[in-house]
Parts: sequence; structure tokens; C-alpha cells
Amino acid sequence: MEANPPRCRDGNGVCQFFKVTATRDGVLEVLLSFDARQQPNQAIDLSVITPDGEIWGGYILNGVEVRTAAERGADYYITVWYALPRALFSLVATIPAD
Repeated sequence: MEANPPRCRDGNGVCQFFKVTATRDGVLEVLLSFDARQQPNQAIDLSVITPDGEIWGGYILNGVEVRTAAERGADYYITVWYALPRALFSLVATIPAD
């Protein structure tokens, strides 16, 4: 994680940006985990820009998840949106084997 994360595309808060290229067809699963006590009353959001548009994550216990169809060779741009600099999180992006 960067010491001074960049501003989000909309100019509000700070973000971390990641790019994933699919190595095979399947379902891209992106899981963002965090300790909600780090940012009381502030959510950490997750979005994925796919070849078909932007998908926002759905909240799960202590995290956010996105699942979307993946095409081999396609790029997927992941953005982690949060309010407090230096928030700690774990981000895992996988295309599980069938």
C-alpha cells in the first residue's frame, strides 16, 4: 500500500488502484477484508471496472465482495475506496478452477 494513497476518481477520499488480467475464462472473485473498527462509521468500498462497465461490491461480514464473469486476456480494474489514509485491508482476486 502506498504511504500517500492517491485521491479517488471523484475527488472524495483516498483510493488504491489495482489491475488484474484474467488468465482464463471463469468467474472473477474479488474479496476485500478489513477490520471495521479501523474506520468507525466509515465504510470501505470496492468497485471493479470490467469490459462491460463498473460493478460495486456487496457487503459481507467484515468485507466487500464482487463476482463477475471473466474472459481470458481481459483487464479488470479494481478500486478500493476509503476515507482514512493508511487503512489496513486485504484484497484477494482469483478465478477459481472449475
